[in-house]
Amino acid sequence: MKYKKIIIYSILCFIFYALLDSETKGSSPSRLDPVLENVFPEEFIARMYIVVSKNNRQYEFIEYVAMKNKNTCRVTLMGTPLGTLYDILVIGGRIRVVKMLQGRFSKRTRNFLFNDVKAVFIFPPGKIVKNVFKSNQIDLESNRRRRDYNYYFFDGKDGFLSKRIIINNKKKIYEISYSNYKQNESEGFFFPENILVKNIKGNYIVEINLFYIKSGNIPDRIFERK
Repeated sequence: MKYKKIIIYSILCFIFYALLDSETKGSSPSRLDPVLENVFPEEFIARMYIVVSKNNRQYEFIEYVAMKNKNTCRVTLMGTPLGTLYDILVIGGRIRVVKMLQGRFSKRTRNFLFNDVKAVFIFPPGKIVKNVFKSNQIDLESNRRRRDYNYYFFDGKDGFLSKRIIINNKKKIYEISYSNYKQNESEGFFFPENILVKNIKGNYIVEINLFYIKSGNIPDRIFERK
């Protein structure tokens, strides 16, 4: 009888510490979801002033982004005095050109620009492999075979996302900083007014001033190619 009680006690202790360990290590992605969901609304329309720096030259643009979900969005880039430089739709993850100023953007450059939008605004699902709340860091593994990781760093004071590092096939391809969080006065959510994107693969830097963002259901007509 004595040994039976010891065995039952041991089993209960094992279950307790297993549950405790899963909580402290953050093995479930549900621990991450509430944090990242607060960065940007699920659906939104945004306007931003951007400066692209490459090879000691700077290019200034106004960009419009309508985000329906991670596979559906519309991105329009405008510059003076040329007007609309490109207008692209992404439906089901596939890029469709609505308008493209001839001779301005190669297919490779267009893909880089869209990947920048995804890197800034879309946070892919994955398994948490490191969750260190004391150091305000969460490491997310999105593809173990390809060694794809997202490293998230949070402000120790307010808990806002401050930096995201994207690793693709063991190589760092993006480093993105989020700062100067503001509150949307009409809707109440917070958003980063300033975003700095280091596209390491493309060897350029994008400075973003997000001066307008509105959440809510976006009309389907915005995603129609006329």
